[in-house]
Amino acid sequence: MTRNAPTSRILKNDYFSLLMLLFIGGVWMMAIGGSIIGALPEHQGEPFEVNIPLVVLLVVIAVVVTLLLGWLARQRIGDFKRIISSGPEVQGRIQSIHFFKDRGRVEYDYQFEGESYHAGNAIWKNRETTPFREGDAITLILDPDKPSRAFIAALYT
Repeated sequence: MTRNAPTSRILKNDYFSLLMLLFIGGVWMMAIGGSIIGALPEHQGEPFEVNIPLVVLLVVIAVVVTLLLGWLARQRIGDFKRIISSGPEVQGRIQSIHFFKDRGRVEYDYQFEGESYHAGNAIWKNRETTPFREGDAITLILDPDKPSRAFIAALYT
């Protein structure tokens, strides 16, 4: 069975995928802001000088962070897509779910090929995640290469 996992649904529900991309944006905002602040004259009336080494340093940091976190986010989203598209479905039960402000965690138990597993996900608080309650029966999609890793099907398909 081939299922589709749109990137937008992964970013909407998976805490770490979106957090990495938001962090990249924040680093660029700081780099641009730091470049502007570093380019402002120290005292009024003095000639305007751009602090080139500061600008270069901030841009290099932003590029390195973008490459690293962009690669990690791409890998994580790719893993989600691979697992959702080809992983087996099993039934599970939510053992705990809690939220703190805009983020949360859901933990669930399930069985696969005679073995019991316990897994969980860091999630965003939104209209798709808030209806879940402890004890709810859920459909999970397992990583075919690592059955101890599972995702709630309703959040990503």
